[in-house]
Amino acid sequence: MSGTLLRWLIVVGLAGLLVTGYYFFVGQFSFSAFAREYGELTAAIAARPVLWTLSGVAVYTLLVIALLPGVPLLAIASGLVFGWAYGSLVVLGGTALGVSVLYWAVTTLMPEDMAGRSGAALDRLASGLERNRTSYLLFLRLLPPVPFTLLNVAVPALKGPF
Repeated sequence: MSGTLLRWLIVVGLAGLLVTGYYFFVGQFSFSAFAREYGELTAAIAARPVLWTLSGVAVYTLLVIALLPGVPLLAIASGLVFGWAYGSLVVLGGTALGVSVLYWAVTTLMPEDMAGRSGAALDRLASGLERNRTSYLLFLRLLPPVPFTLLNVAVPALKGPF
């Protein structure tokens, strides 16, 4: 399969996934409905925990792929309906899948010489990654002003390791 065809298939596939996810999950969600239906939702989760766990991971994965900045609100909602420990596992699973898909998509779609054409902020990020990857990424993840969406795309664009 040619590189151009593969890139188009990835773009179309991700766009279709995002549109479908938005229609079924984000477009149908409201906090007032969540508050009204909380008891019924927790009962439904107790009746079918595997289905709801997979659904929670899928929704969180879609939101991470969509690079939406409000994703932590869903983490709070997951903790409310699943409980803090199990909700954390749902959120971590969705985050891991979403970031993995983003990493693969960015490394496949970005030009090879992207790191050389980045701006000053991305150049600083690239030099920090070269010096000490683990500590630098952990530090950036813990800084509130640094959006996860930026890191989720910038690290693979700068050819950071998976």
